[in-house]
Amino acid sequence: MTLPVGALRVPLRSSGRRSYLDLEGADLLLRLPGVFGGRPWRIPSSQVGVVNLRNVADVDNEADVEADAPPVVTVNPVRVPYLATNAGLSGPNIALIFREPQRVPPLRRVGGSGALAARQVRSREGLWLDGVCLRAEDPVEAVITLIGSGAERVVDPRRWLMDRRQTTGDDQFIAAVYDRQRRARFTAVVVLLSLALLLCMRWVSSQTQGWWPLPIAIASVAAIFGAPLWANRRARRLAEQARAMSKVQRH
Repeated sequence: MTLPVGALRVPLRSSGRRSYLDLEGADLLLRLPGVFGGRPWRIPSSQVGVVNLRNVADVDNEADVEADAPPVVTVNPVRVPYLATNAGLSGPNIALIFREPQRVPPLRRVGGSGALAARQVRSREGLWLDGVCLRAEDPVEAVITLIGSGAERVVDPRRWLMDRRQTTGDDQFIAAVYDRQRRARFTAVVVLLSLALLLCMRWVSSQTQGWWPLPIAIASVAAIFGAPLWANRRARRLAEQARAMSKVQRH
């Protein structure tokens, strides 16, 4: 594809059809054929902060955090998924984060990215992201090119986003956020371990010429991972009852 005069192109690491970040005038066009098909995602460059992810770990290690500072979280969850354009196991090396959440364009009917739900993208509300992570061919050159085209260089992405999003220090809200994150991580671990266990049992059944190990595997998964879920739910219910009783006694 021929670029307009004065436009710049940042190549991304791609396994199939080539993916690029094109800079045309005051806009950044994210061209990911494996995700959006032939339609680019157009974002104003003035809305973009660019991060070299190789430097983020150094910033986190050197950050001066006050021990007495109260915890603060964003009111709405921050979503910055990795839109992989290569088939390898390598992760992202740059991130584009937005001053204001940007709406994802409609995905093509077939395909897309595992980080995006096509049904949600095509819904009336749409899918709004706070940024995306990508893998550039040359992350240093990509950052320099993006900054020269109007994007802002960001060294501490967490603080940058927190300064531009609505936040709260409410203890109950923060506890609910941490609990939701903990349950999401627990669910992901359960799914991965369950799949691994079922695959192992499938192999055992093929070696023993029988399916009897599969019911044992399913019962084991339910017992090992279902008990903590039940215990946590019961503990939350008891805590809510205790809070309700304390309110009644005060009145």
